[in-house]
Amino acid sequence: MFARHAKVTYRNGVIGDSFQAYYKQTMFNVWRLSESDLFVVGDEGALYEMPHVSREELSDCQGQKLQIRYLSNASKQDICDRYLLQYGTFVVDLPNGQVEFVVLPHGDKDWKDDDGKVHNDLADMVVSVNKSIEAARAPGVLLLGEIKDRLNYLRDDEAWARKEQRWQWAIKSSQSPTETPSEPPSESV
Repeated sequence: MFARHAKVTYRNGVIGDSFQAYYKQTMFNVWRLSESDLFVVGDEGALYEMPHVSREELSDCQGQKLQIRYLSNASKQDICDRYLLQYGTFVVDLPNGQVEFVVLPHGDKDWKDDDGKVHNDLADMVVSVNKSIEAARAPGVLLLGEIKDRLNYLRDDEAWARKEQRWQWAIKSSQSPTETPSEPPSESV
């Protein structure tokens, strides 16, 4: 018996499954850390956010430098950060240049625990990180306002629609990648 994974339709219309989506998420984690100049051969597939080159262009270059449009490091960061938001992953650039991936179950929303105490995972994370920075006597401080501004920037669907058009992404779904509905449960065959 094999377990089938829940179907996933990417914003460019490509159909995959939740297993492939997991590896795409992992790829974006790696891309965010490395900021490498990566590209995809062909313009079809789940990695539509990455620069692509045709098979002909790749064959014609014969090992020489490809004449493709690479993205700036800032654009790579933005693309990865926005993509990872749909999984509740916030990418935090620490004052020392280190990058941290933080998964916050409630995001930046206030929530009440069983005792009725109000919490905010994002604010709690900032306090915790700043305590660690202070304990290490490292320079800098993480500012909650700056992180909230970054999240608002990443969630601005209208601004991103303009960027996606400029980057020539073939978007077929109007769904924001930061608002992903739950996937149906896997079925067994």
